[in-house]
Amino acid sequence: MPTDQQRAQIESLAQLEYAALKCEAESTLVSMREGREHRRLMLKVLTDFEATLQPPAPRMVQQRRRGPRLVDIVSGAEGDRGV
Repeated sequence: MPTDQQRAQIESLAQLEYAALKCEAESTLVSMREGREHRRLMLKVLTDFEATLQPPAPRMVQQRRRGPRLVDIVSGAEGDRGV
């Protein structure tokens, strides 16, 4: 299921495509320029939308270096005293 962000991007893509087609149908210099701008924005939104479809990159988990356990310290100390 699409997220809310993806739904908004899909809606924007549809609106930008419709606006570009509407401008191109007028066939004036100004409307063609506006249509080109709509298509440029549409490609930008499409790129952002496609990025949301990629699985997130795995996060590098840092392993904390653990110090010696108390049991190991005590057992090592007992071995030194000869107990």
